[in-house]
Order: sequence, then C-alpha cells, then structure tokens
Amino acid sequence: FALQDAVQAAMEAVRAAVDAAGHRLHVAPGVQPLWVHGDPVRISQVISNLLTNAVRYTPDGGEICLSLRAEGDSAVIA
Repeated sequence: FALQDAVQAAMEAVRAAVDAAGHRLHVAPGVQPLWVHGDPVRISQVISNLLTNAVRYTPDGGEICLSLRAEGDSAVIA
C-alpha cells in the first residue's frame, strides 16, 4: 500500500483535535508514492498516535509538520 494513504487516514483521525488546539498541520507527502509492506491500519494508528502526541505537547496555536521521504529501501516519516 502507499504510505501516503495511511498518513491521510491518520490526519483525518486527528483533524478535530488539531483544529480544537488551533494548530497548523503541514504535511509534505513526498513527490511519488512510497510503497510499503505492512498492515495499513496499524501503520495509520502509529501515525495517528504520533500526531495525537504532537497535538497534546505543542502549545495552542502551534505548528506541526509531518514529512515522508525515501531513504534507500526505507520509508521515513518525520
């Protein structure tokens, strides 16, 4: 599956919390799809958890940035 799909699902899951805190969420999904092997539901949950923590520990009105990139044979979420 494309990792960008899991990111999109995670963003939808945390959108209300991001908006409630007045945060700005910036996502750089990469130029091309990053194809990964794994459980898309679980990976989306991991990304959702990271974003939820970012919302919780970022002061109100803050900025949260998420990027995807390939490094060799690996997909990197930062």
